[in-house]
Amino acid sequence: MFIQLTERTAPGSLEDFQQRVNAAFRAQFPTRDEQGEYHYRYVVATFDSYVIAVHDTAEGEQYFRYDMAIEGEDIAFSNPQQVELRYVPIEAVAEAVRIRAQRVSQPRQQMRETQALAEAAATDDGATLTLTVIRAGLNVAKSRYYTEAAVQGGAAIFRGLKMYIDHQTRAEEQARPEGSLKDWAAVITETAYDPATKSLRATAKLIDPDFKAKVQALAAEGLLGTLGVSIRAVGAGEQAVVEGVNTFRVDEFVSGISVDFVTEPGAGGQALLLESATEEPGLEALTLPQLRERRPDLVEAIRSESKQSKEAGVEITQEEYDRLKAQEAEARSQKERADAAEAAKAAAESALEESKAAAAKAAAQESIRALIAESKLPEPSVKHLTEALKDEADVEKAKAAIESHKTLVASLTGKGAVAGNGGVASESASQSLEESFATILGDPEAAKSAVGR
Repeated sequence: MFIQLTERTAPGSLEDFQQRVNAAFRAQFPTRDEQGEYHYRYVVATFDSYVIAVHDTAEGEQYFRYDMAIEGEDIAFSNPQQVELRYVPIEAVAEAVRIRAQRVSQPRQQMRETQALAEAAATDDGATLTLTVIRAGLNVAKSRYYTEAAVQGGAAIFRGLKMYIDHQTRAEEQARPEGSLKDWAAVITETAYDPATKSLRATAKLIDPDFKAKVQALAAEGLLGTLGVSIRAVGAGEQAVVEGVNTFRVDEFVSGISVDFVTEPGAGGQALLLESATEEPGLEALTLPQLRERRPDLVEAIRSESKQSKEAGVEITQEEYDRLKAQEAEARSQKERADAAEAAKAAAESALEESKAAAAKAAAQESIRALIAESKLPEPSVKHLTEALKDEADVEKAKAAIESHKTLVASLTGKGAVAGNGGVASESASQSLEESFATILGDPEAAKSAVGR
């Protein structure tokens, strides 16, 4: 047999299902939302209809239960509810499992017991029949002893069961365990325990017209006692000595299958135990409807356990606790590696931007120095502009500053104008010019050089 593997898991395997669940959870709840906010959450435990996830919040790690809906290949999560991860000592779990296993593994038998309709009564139209289903005590064959508690508890088990004409043969039971519609004759609508006779009494509504007419005719002739009813049920108990007889003591009815009409009830009742049915069919072979019918105690136990887990948090063993913590540590490590990679990426992008900015500034400074050199301003002005514009990266702004400075120098020096009658400027004019350059350049000595003194 060959199995096609996709990467690490086989399609249809539990590992493949868990990978699909994790992928669907990450897709529905990405690390960053549309606003760029960081939300880290991951699945730590997967169950049939829900998952347990960890949220990394400002208050620390918190556990949430998400309902999980599966439709084909699509998996969706909803209804998050905060839960508490609680450590349960393995001894407590072992004791609970032991008690549950003791009850579930209690010996069981699938049984058939027949009662004559000697105490039965039918209405005039034959539509309603009252009858005895089972009595407490030893059956005729003394192979089983029904306790009063079992018979009394059977009221809920047998109420609502279908009644068929004749028991199925073994072949029919294997081929169609649910019974045949054509043999369906009645339904038990009411049940009650009669302490006086220690028996379970029932009321049945007949639905098959032909069988109804037959019951009506038997009742009219006083022959109703020649008809019998036989139960098909599963009982739990143990082998014991009761009333001096080594027998199987039935402590409770676990499930009822049907109550059937038979033609040979036997005097006072007849016990019919099919050897092939002394044990309940293996659970691994049961379908879900069969499991509900034959082992309602298991279905109820599972439902109750699921409800308790949902209401009281998630109780786990030490081994499961350690596994979850290991998964958390791995997820945390992945988060740290992801954060480190993101930080490194941000640092690289920042360094690249800084490098680009530095290269742009260097190119701008080269252009600014060329503009200053081409301005033909006095040396002190050149030094002043070089220092003032040493951090400027905008060439156009630097060019405007240089032009403004040239205009100011020209206005102060009177370049192109004639002083007096064509002679040299007066001492007072030179003094005024020197003071103006000192104000512009911020250096008295540089101002003297600028006016040639």
